[in-house]
Amino acid sequence: MLDNTKYVNLLRSKSIRPSAMRVAVLKFVCEHKIHPTAEDVYQALIGDYPTLSRTTVYNTLHLFGQEKILNTVNIEDEQLRYDGELKPHIHFKCSKCGKIFDIMENGVSDYFNNCTSFLPKDFLAAHTEISVWGKCPGCSKE
Repeated sequence: MLDNTKYVNLLRSKSIRPSAMRVAVLKFVCEHKIHPTAEDVYQALIGDYPTLSRTTVYNTLHLFGQEKILNTVNIEDEQLRYDGELKPHIHFKCSKCGKIFDIMENGVSDYFNNCTSFLPKDFLAAHTEISVWGKCPGCSKE
């Protein structure tokens, strides 16, 4: 439980009861930088939590997204993914291997802060998400 303390405290800070399954879902997404889908999380945890249901995973991830504990990433038309990195960053999806990478280079944060200045008058941005598609270093060498 000691290594789960930060996750328990994070949930409590948002007035969310830190059940074992909620902590496990949060820990998995934060510690596995693969931008998992709800199904990925379910498959990864079902072995350790045999009573875990897909509904619990979906509802938990939805709650975490609403409470800004996790980011939701819509980099594909049909699959919502989850990201434990809350700092502004760009998502890069490799069109060959399908992996999603976080790009957090210098200047990315400034770009996020300034990109809404391009909006026409009276437009108010609620959320900014930037995604780039191409080939990752491993796939571009093939």
